[in-house]
Amino acid sequence: MTNLSKLARSRFLLPAVVLFGAAAVLVMQPARAVETAAETGDLESERFELQRDGDDFIRLDKRSGQMSICRKRSGQLVCQMAADDREAIEKEFDSLLDRLDRLEAKLEEQDDDTRERHSYRWDDEDFDEFEKELDDALDFSARFFKRFYGKMKDWRYEFRDLYKE
Repeated sequence: MTNLSKLARSRFLLPAVVLFGAAAVLVMQPARAVETAAETGDLESERFELQRDGDDFIRLDKRSGQMSICRKRSGQLVCQMAADDREAIEKEFDSLLDRLDRLEAKLEEQDDDTRERHSYRWDDEDFDEFEKELDDALDFSARFFKRFYGKMKDWRYEFRDLYKE
């Protein structure tokens, strides 16, 4: 008998085949996972994009949109999160949208006469005080210029003889 027939009769043949098959399946799984990740674009290497910026690099996370600044230190690339104002800008934008909604609702509640008179007004509590001070300043300026113009007319009349040739 050959060695193969002895091995075939051995009681270890079935477990060896099962073990070999399982090992082959396990070896093939990482390759299949890489192929699947490559098809869906989920590879970690494709998640980030590096752009050179002088001596530094800027790393963009394509999933979250966050940016990091990377520098070479001791031969390695070390990345730190960049200051990101996106959240603050989004909060400010949302608060402005809320304010706009409140103003539009307030404008709809007013009657037509009031709306026409006050359509230029701001939604600010201090604006009424500011508007009163501005009106007082403009009234004072108007009175000043009227009096000054009147004085100039009087002086022109009084000194008309000096300027006759």
